This record gives sequence, C-alpha cells and structure tokens, in this order.
Amino acid sequence: MGNKKKKQMEFRYYEIPYGEPVLALLGEHWNQPYGFDRDHQLVTDLHFHNLMEIGCCYEGTGELVLEAEKYAFCGGMVSVIPRKFPHTTLSPGGEVSRWEFLFLDIEKIAEELYGQDRRMYEWILSRCGRGAFCRNKAEAPELYRLVVMILQEMSRKRERYQEMVRGLLGALLVEIARNTGENPTGMERSLGERTGAQHLFSAFEYVSLHYTQEIRARDLAAACHMSESHLRRLFAQAMAMSPMDYVNYVRIEKACQRMKTTEESIAATAAQSGFVSVSAFNRNFRRILGVTPREWKKSPENYQGRLAQYRIAYHDGWE
Repeated sequence: MGNKKKKQMEFRYYEIPYGEPVLALLGEHWNQPYGFDRDHQLVTDLHFHNLMEIGCCYEGTGELVLEAEKYAFCGGMVSVIPRKFPHTTLSPGGEVSRWEFLFLDIEKIAEELYGQDRRMYEWILSRCGRGAFCRNKAEAPELYRLVVMILQEMSRKRERYQEMVRGLLGALLVEIARNTGENPTGMERSLGERTGAQHLFSAFEYVSLHYTQEIRARDLAAACHMSESHLRRLFAQAMAMSPMDYVNYVRIEKACQRMKTTEESIAATAAQSGFVSVSAFNRNFRRILGVTPREWKKSPENYQGRLAQYRIAYHDGWE
C-alpha cells in the first residue's frame, strides 16, 4: 500500500505598507475560485498568517475551513481569523467568489488606542485572539458594516482616510471582542490549543520574545517540554520548515520593520534583528525575499506587493 501524502501547513507572511493602518487586498484580483493551484487542482492544505485576517465575501459560495471545522460561506459574510490560526478557503465546485480582505496588527492597534488603559488593552488582545469565526450580516450587522466601511475607505482613499480607518478600527476590535465573547460557533481554540501543532505555539512565543538573542533548536524544545527530535518532526510535518527556518523568518520580518522605520546601517539592523553576522543576514534575507537587504532598503515601496503575496514555505534540503 502506498504512503499517503501528509498535508502541510504554510506560514504566509503579509506586511502592512508603511504609513497605512492596515493591509487591504482589494479589487477584481480577489474575484476567483479559491483553493486551486496553477494546475487547477484543488489544494486543501491549511495555512496561517502573521497578522489577523478579516475577509468579506460579497458574492459566491464555498467552504471556509477553520482548522478541523468546515463552514459554508456565501455573499454577505465576514470571517475573522486570528494570526497563527490554521484555515483555508475553498470553492470545490470551481465557482467564482468575490472577496476582499483586511490584515491587521491588533497588538499595534490596541497599543496605539488603549496603551494607557491596560485592562482594556488586555481585554482586546485576549478576546480577539480566542479563535476564528464567521458571521453573516444578519447575525452581526454592526461587524459587517464596520468591515465594509474600512474596505471602502481603503479603496477610495479620500482625504484623511488613514485617520478615518484608525477610528473605525477601534470600534471594529471591540465588535470582534464582543462576538468572540458570545462565541456561538464554539471555536475558542487557537493554534496553541489544538492537537498536532499544539506545542508549537510555545515555540512561536519563545521566538517572539527572544529573537534578538541566540536561539537553538534545543531552546525551543525546552520551551515546548519535548525532545529536540520531536520538535523537528512537528515543524516538518505541520509547517514544512525547520525550527531554525522559522527563527530566521521572524528575524527577517523584524528587520523589515526596522528598515522601514529607522535610518540605521545594514550591520546595525542585522545585529538588532538577532543575526550573528551581516553575511548571515544577507543570505537569509535573499533566500526569503529574493532581494538583498540593501536593495530592499533602497526602494522598499517596490517590494510591498511582493511581500504581500510571498508564501513562506521552506522544504527540507533548502539550506
């Protein structure tokens, strides 16, 4: 009997353009059948993001897969998916659906809006990180209205649209928090609470806290209370990358943020992002983003589209 191919989980990186409150994926490009590869074969592998994803379906039908659960989607529906939550959108019959998407850095938004009110800040992050859910506009009219208003502002870009969107985001986060509190679909589990990849969440959090320091695979294994060999197996099976691939991905993400907001040298960025040398920084940067840090820093606006569509999917033997 042949071996059944194991599903793999992708980590997709989306970057918010400099100066914008959110990343908005708008327009006709997102009118398509979902879940098909370039050979027009249906692909059901799950993926997750570094940012919260909010999708608005205007037309069409299909399946929204939220980890182990499947939900029918249709026009007039909003999906809210926290970062690191496994999911995918499928159009099994090949029907074209019309979607638009927002990607949010809720930690940054909550800090800007509620940094002086730590109880509110913690409430927002706790509620908005509970789990994924979907609602139609009849069930959650306020949520649907807020999402559509933000999408319209990001599309039209009228005078002071950034300030308008930032104001709407405060209301949107509260409305998302209200919906996760009600949680009628019972989806309060995050990636870190699920079987298979459950222990990897501790590794993600460890890297988020210590990426500027030396990190070894055994450090991540210890954080997850498992053997190093088991950790490597979980990363390979669930994410199609090694633990150190993930560490370097996070460091590159942080380096991009620094290069957009500081005038420091490449060497300083490399050091502040956790790389032991400029050569290691350059090598990993080119491998992940396809350009050198100097090229990216010289003209970062040229790479916003590339970053928005780049899929992090390492495979054994790339090193």
